[in-house]
Amino acid sequence: QYSNNSFYKKPQIRAEVRDINRFVPNAEKVAAYFASINRSEGERTWELKTLPRVTGRGTRAVITEYDLGRPTIEPHDVIVHNGTVWYTNFGEQYLGKLDPVTGKHTEYEQKIFKPGWPTGNLDIGADRDGNLWMGMMYQASIAKFDPKTEQFTMVDLPAKGVMRWLTDAFFGIVLKIASWVPGGNLHLALSHHKWLNAGRDILSQPYGIAVASDRRLYVADTGAHVIHVMPLDKNGYSAIKVDGDSLIGVAVAGGKVFTSDSTT
Repeated sequence: QYSNNSFYKKPQIRAEVRDINRFVPNAEKVAAYFASINRSEGERTWELKTLPRVTGRGTRAVITEYDLGRPTIEPHDVIVHNGTVWYTNFGEQYLGKLDPVTGKHTEYEQKIFKPGWPTGNLDIGADRDGNLWMGMMYQASIAKFDPKTEQFTMVDLPAKGVMRWLTDAFFGIVLKIASWVPGGNLHLALSHHKWLNAGRDILSQPYGIAVASDRRLYVADTGAHVIHVMPLDKNGYSAIKVDGDSLIGVAVAGGKVFTSDSTT
């Protein structure tokens, strides 16, 4: 299977086969139907028509297009921060910067955490200190970029230390024991690398990014169906389980967390 950020100039193969029925129920029947009405070959029996030319208020706009230099660049999310245009590259591990006045284009390369997996970024957001945050999709990481130093800090959340390794290895047993003490609070040095018996990274496929006024980073994980919550100015981690099949967006307003799901 090709990843959903593939296109003809840069096809990317999934390292793990995705259950397509999770997103398209009866996928084989749907694919067969579309194949049956494919009009890319044979005699064309309909007239090609253009849309009416825009008139009136619709013409009162100036659209400027910028050449980004390489045909494999796929802008996904774009923000304007302090007068500079920043975008995430959907198909490659780069952050892009564009000066809208001069048209100067700059790219910043990110670290590859999972060789052999598809590359690319998704959502991007800015905190009040001017740092940029983005979800690194199939690379299962979060990137923080400081425009002043032009340096990345990668939040890959790996397992480190003996206690965290033990938590990884025996997490299922730990939860079972914890259930025997429902009235107590047991401290767990949780690793953000792998859950026992779950078969997927805790940080699976980070998509939406929201930086809240309480200086917390909220990350919508479409692969794990959770919102990861991390304070920006201290250590800590929590997760909000979200029902649905394709969690993609997250926003924080008025003390509430809002999510979006592409299939519901």
